[in-house]
Parts: sequence; structure tokens; C-alpha cells
Amino acid sequence: MILDKPTPDAFEVSHEVQALPTTPPALYSWSVKRINLPRASIWIWPIGLTIWPVLTIIIFRDLYTDFFITYAIFISGAILTCLCILSDALKRTDFNYRIHPEKGELDYRPRYFKHEGLVYKCVAAAGLLVLLAVAAYTESIIFILGAGGLILTALRLSSWEPPPTEYETSLPWHEYNYVTIDRYFLIIAVHVDEEQCGFEARLPNKELFEQYLAFLRTVLPPSAQYREGIWWG
Repeated sequence: MILDKPTPDAFEVSHEVQALPTTPPALYSWSVKRINLPRASIWIWPIGLTIWPVLTIIIFRDLYTDFFITYAIFISGAILTCLCILSDALKRTDFNYRIHPEKGELDYRPRYFKHEGLVYKCVAAAGLLVLLAVAAYTESIIFILGAGGLILTALRLSSWEPPPTEYETSLPWHEYNYVTIDRYFLIIAVHVDEEQCGFEARLPNKELFEQYLAFLRTVLPPSAQYREGIWWG
């Protein structure tokens, strides 16, 4: 039996490349800088800074009669506390939103100065030296145990590193049943139930706020409930 001789066309390879599915362009996209802290937690920091001096005097005035020790404890604790507040609570965060017809996307990362990590480490080292100096001055191991919280805070600052960018994706719009409209802070939050947890959209201005709210009314279920008030999530 004689086989047919293959033609050159039989060895040709197709170079056609199928286009990969791409994400459709966002209907809305914006960036905004805000403090990434729940509304309920903002008021805790001023209260804590107010009662800190009072607690220091009450706790240590009966343990030590030397004012140097009390002042050293107060100053080191106040410095470390203020640094924690500045690094965690009052740090502005860059939020980048992309709103698609079927869902919303968000990525965010806190803003940091170029040499902020070095500053934290230096101050943490200074705070530890103050604590060790006071412990050596009083010759008391109990002081080290009592100041364990301050030491842990200093160690935390000494190992500080900028956090990575975090990403968040909402559920499909039709799965949300509740909307909280916060006109004071320009926040619109969609959530599945009445709990204060959902996809938060921080808007930069009132015009975009109204546009995004009008968009949600077209994609959310007709049974979705809208409530105006402060978003405490």
C-alpha cells in the first residue's frame, strides 16, 4: 500500500491567538484619602489621652515617692501611646475604587513618610532605654513586669514595616439588601443584613455621591432598604 505524500500545508501551524477575556471598564472610578478607622473608635483616642495622666499619678504615687520615676513613666508611656495613635489611628489611607456593573472593587494602603520606619525604631529604642534606666534606678523587677505593656508597644514599633496594599471586592450587587447613606462623612455602605459590615464606598464630593447612589438604585434589588444616618462600621 502506498501512502500519499503529505503536502506542505499539512505542516503549517496556526498562529492565531484567541483574545483572553478582559474585565470590562469601570463605570465609575475615583481615589480618596481618608482615615481608615471606624467612627465609634475615633472618640476612644481623645478619652484615652485624657485619662492617661490621671491613671499614671494614681497608680504610681503610692508605689514610688520619687517624682523622677513618675515623670519618666509618664513621658515614656505618653510618647509611645502618641506614636501608636499616629501610626495606626490618624494615618490617612489612599482608597482607590472601581465600580463595575456587576460588582465593586477597592484597593487601599496607608500613606507613610519615606523615613517613618526609622523614626519609629529610634523612638522605640529610646523608650526601652528609659524603662530600663528606671528599672535599674529602682532596682525593682516588679517595675519591668508592670510596664510590660509599654515594653510590648516599644518592641512593636521597633519591628514596624509598611503594610502591603490590601484588596477588597464586593458581592454581586443583587445580593445586597440594605444601604446606609452617610451624608456627613460622604460614605455609602451596602450590606446584606442590618449589621454594620459591608462594602463601604467613601466618596470625594457630593456630586459623585449622588451619582453613585443613583447607580445603586438601578442595580440593587427593588426590595433593598435605604437608611440615612452615620455609618458606624
